Amino acid sequence: MALLFDLDGTLVETEPLWQRVQQQIVESLGGEWSLALNQRLIGNGLMTGSQILREATGTSVSVETIAQLVLDRMAEALAAGEALARPGADAAFVLARRLGLATAVVTSSYRVLAEPALRALPDAHPDALVTGEMVTRAKPDPEGYLLAARTLGVPIEQCVVVEDSAIGVEAALASGAHAVAVPNHTPIPTDPRLTVLGSLEDLTEDFLAQLLGPIWLTRAKSSSAAGGI
Repeated sequence: MALLFDLDGTLVETEPLWQRVQQQIVESLGGEWSLALNQRLIGNGLMTGSQILREATGTSVSVETIAQLVLDRMAEALAAGEALARPGADAAFVLARRLGLATAVVTSSYRVLAEPALRALPDAHPDALVTGEMVTRAKPDPEGYLLAARTLGVPIEQCVVVEDSAIGVEAALASGAHAVAVPNHTPIPTDPRLTVLGSLEDLTEDFLAQLLGPIWLTRAKSSSAAGGI
């Protein structure tokens, strides 16, 4: 069994940073920032988001140049420690270790941003980190979650994916994992395959036992005790 977490908006509160950086770039390129534009950007990978920014401003500046601007400015903000842990995020990793569950963080952010963002979570030591440059298709494609499951050696059907955005939830559902949403900045579509929690603080042992069945947690604990994870 494994818990696979999205990063931005799920484990750490970075969306205000992304919004600030993207708004600055839009306005510097002569465009106009709007709530609708912000909603379009949330959950997208770096290159897709940079393409959206380019189209929104009508600039002749290349997508690659815009992407580098985003990376540089986000790296500065994260290096300054501006990312904040979401409620229950650290505790989720403590719970996973206690239950013998493997963990991974799967993010559209590049490693240069993901690693400093994770420093906001002192107890988060994922067994795998899948970042945007490691996949050829960003969310909503499930490639990142499938890669994480393979890296951990856990069938995707025995994984729980935790996401906060509509785009991320689409990737989670497409992967074949147990999909859990903790909504943050975007509305989450209704789907009978999706479980919605109010907070990561609701990600408890009792909840996982209900979602997966007690037998899976028993096996995970036994495997952990035997050194299997």
